[in-house]
Order: sequence, then structure tokens, then C-alpha cells
Amino acid sequence: MLRKGLIGEKELLPQLYEQLPSPERIESMIYGRLITIAAVFIISGHLSARLDEGKEISVYKLTKFLKIENRLKGAIKNNTLDELLILVEEHVEDVCKQVRSKKTTIQEILEVLTPPEIKEFDVAVNF
Repeated sequence: MLRKGLIGEKELLPQLYEQLPSPERIESMIYGRLITIAAVFIISGHLSARLDEGKEISVYKLTKFLKIENRLKGAIKNNTLDELLILVEEHVEDVCKQVRSKKTTIQEILEVLTPPEIKEFDVAVNF
């Protein structure tokens, strides 16, 4: 639990001390953030298990998707997380990382420098 001693004595910082929220409010904000982070990673894991190979979930895009219209908050509040998972599964392409179609400079250089006899065996160099 947070106490005034951790922030400073009341006499030393009167304006700051009066503006601080109560310790219970601070703790509830921390737990709220922790629950949100856990929920985002649970949803991310759920989606990752259902993706094709080579695709990956972007946590940033997933968080952004869940912020729209307070989807996560509404699902937790109304106890409709199953509907939220169905909605996210329908929009799974929106929360995936973009696949790079262009080769990197290193891949192009290695392709040019690779001897023809190695190319015959289809040795793939991934970076």
C-alpha cells in the first residue's frame, strides 16, 4: 500500500500531496492495467494458435483494435468475452503483422554472391 512517506512529507510538498489520488485508487489503476495487459496477451495467444504458418499477431495492432469503441472494456463489463474473441477472429487479418514482400539488402547481396552449385540445392538463407 502506498503511504505519504514514500512520496514525501506533507509539509515538504503540500501542493503535490493534495493533488495525488488516494492509495486505493492508485492500486486499482495498477491492477486494472495489469488485467488489461494479461487479457491482451491471452487474446493474442488464442489468435496465434489459429493462424496460418508465417503469420504473426501484432500486439500493437491488437491493442489498437481493442481500444476502438472500448471493445475490451465492454466485453469485460458485460461478460461477453466469447463474442469479443469471435469478433477478433473475424478481423484477424487486421491485427496481423505485415509480411515483407521485398527482399532485404543482405538477402539480395547473398543471392548475387552465392555460387550456382549451391543454388541448385535450394539452400535458403534467412535473416
